Amino acid sequence: MASTYSNNLRLELMATGANAATWGTNTNDNLKTIDAFVNGYLSKSVAGSSNVSISLSSPEGQSTDDAANKVIELTGTLTGNIYVFLPETESNYLIYNNTSGSYTVTMAVETHEANGEAVVTQSAWHWVYCEGSATYAVKEAELGTNASTISTGTLADARLSSNVALITGATFTGNLNLDDDVKATFGTGNDLEIYHNGSHSFIQDVGTGGLYIESNNVFLRSSTGERFFEATEDGSVQIFYDNSEKLTTTTGGINITGDVVATGSLTSVNLTFSGNLDGGDNDKILLGASDDLQLYHDGSNSVILDTGTGDLHLISDNQVQVRGENGEIMAVFNENSDVELYYDNSKKLETTSSGILVTGGVDMTATAGDLGTYMFGGQILTGTSSVTNNFGGTVSGSTIYPMAQSSGYNNNNNVWTGGVAVQTGNARSGTWRCMGAGATYNSSNVSDTYVYTLWFRIS
Repeated sequence: MASTYSNNLRLELMATGANAATWGTNTNDNLKTIDAFVNGYLSKSVAGSSNVSISLSSPEGQSTDDAANKVIELTGTLTGNIYVFLPETESNYLIYNNTSGSYTVTMAVETHEANGEAVVTQSAWHWVYCEGSATYAVKEAELGTNASTISTGTLADARLSSNVALITGATFTGNLNLDDDVKATFGTGNDLEIYHNGSHSFIQDVGTGGLYIESNNVFLRSSTGERFFEATEDGSVQIFYDNSEKLTTTTGGINITGDVVATGSLTSVNLTFSGNLDGGDNDKILLGASDDLQLYHDGSNSVILDTGTGDLHLISDNQVQVRGENGEIMAVFNENSDVELYYDNSKKLETTSSGILVTGGVDMTATAGDLGTYMFGGQILTGTSSVTNNFGGTVSGSTIYPMAQSSGYNNNNNVWTGGVAVQTGNARSGTWRCMGAGATYNSSNVSDTYVYTLWFRIS
């Protein structure tokens, strides 16, 4: 029975009892062919502009065939674009395009170019695979000059022990598994690094420029889904504590849920509070360009302090009240109306359009005649036997004298029994306003008329 041959390497498959005299030689030829294909190297010149074929003897392959080598280096200077035709059999080769000249080398199976062909770039290694059956399509995966990069093709279930550079892009349909401290780096200077160091995971920008995270919506969450941070395009930014929203940005500023503890200063901000603004002793609310107005508690007392220029104004469009801690009224100031002063929550003094109203007695301890004090005194109207109502009028102090209760009349001292004593030798200075209608006294023993009433010194 005659020998047959394998489909790919054309190895002779000897029939039983065949080649009795040459069996050993034929077997050795088969082994040489296999050895060449597994580890064989061929340097083949493809110089010029003519197409070149990788030879494979038929029907019996030989170890000297081009296709019997696994590694094929293409050499020579190209003067035009060429095809390198592979045998019409399923196989794969490691091709190194070491040609010169700015022309293209395309791998294909002759007459089957339309089914699939592959360009092998110069100074690069390529895995070239030829499909079997009737298509004989050729595919390739570029490995680069040092077999360190892949630009096209499919790499499945590969473990890479050194650096990997993606030249034109890659699509992964499975996991990209990197060991601890093995980094995925991006940028010409490896500016961006993503890695796990055995304890923590890092996204680290070590180059120039900033680190941008861009999306319509950005979410930072724990591995269990607990929310840390959420940002919405054209909308709010939210910050969470224990999955509970605490700060939200708005068109007008921010909304805060809960307390705010500030250890520094809040400068040039508008704040709206729905809770407490808590500060410790001697922590101040400072207002004004030079901190002119201060509000604070010093540990013993609460203070509203105006330290700058100008006055301290308390302004209301209706009423201002001063109250004790338990709501007891101390003072009331009414717009376009009266001022009220209280004692133990009971009103005692009230201003009116014409003066004041006092509830209870008036105890005046100031020395009569002092500015702003009252005095019961008399006015001398020389040569006058009667006087008209002088309420509200003012007179010079040179005619105002203190008067005191008396129990008799003394002509020399102008004293009337049961009446008042006019101390004519003790005239008061200043200007005085008459606070009552006054009463007159006229006597045959005295040449002048006296008006005694309540006087208030105004200057």
